[in-house]
Amino acid sequence: SNLQGSGALDWATTSDQVHYDGVGGEALGYYNVATYGADSEVYMTVATLPVGDSCALVLRAKDQASVDWDGYIMYVAPDETPDGWYIYRADNGALTLLGAGATTTISAGDKIGFEVIGSTLKGYRFNAGTWTEILSRTDATYGAAGYLGAYLSGDSAARFDDFSGGTVVTAAAAQPYQPWMQRGPILAQ
Repeated sequence: SNLQGSGALDWATTSDQVHYDGVGGEALGYYNVATYGADSEVYMTVATLPVGDSCALVLRAKDQASVDWDGYIMYVAPDETPDGWYIYRADNGALTLLGAGATTTISAGDKIGFEVIGSTLKGYRFNAGTWTEILSRTDATYGAAGYLGAYLSGDSAARFDDFSGGTVVTAAAAQPYQPWMQRGPILAQ
């Protein structure tokens, strides 16, 4: 598998959806194929909501094979009313909350997304065909490329799908319209 934790991952797959298998082990895993650019994103579908726990996405992870990892993690807590959204910085495994949390309710089938561009970290919810920004924080502690990851709820009934992400590629700035370039030579006649 291309997922790893600081120990044995405690993940299982049922009907092509991943979940925590409840045996003991790591619920936090990283996609270990490659690091992704400093500007990156990660997202997944919350197919079945966790009960009494949360789920999370990870960006710019370093030392991910250790419990003393560094990077950023966005938690979504459906066990709160309304659901809490939080962005933390991990320093040697210790979490520091970046600003206040935000609230918005997620439903089974919604996607959650986490993006970092420069020092700006943003959390998103995808529902009814639209991505909506839920919270934004700024932190410049970790600015280099890193691994993507996810935390799966300790609730073994929760299901997650469509885990993906990568380097954010920004579009080149559009060139302003310059009508003199469209006319051709005016002295050619």
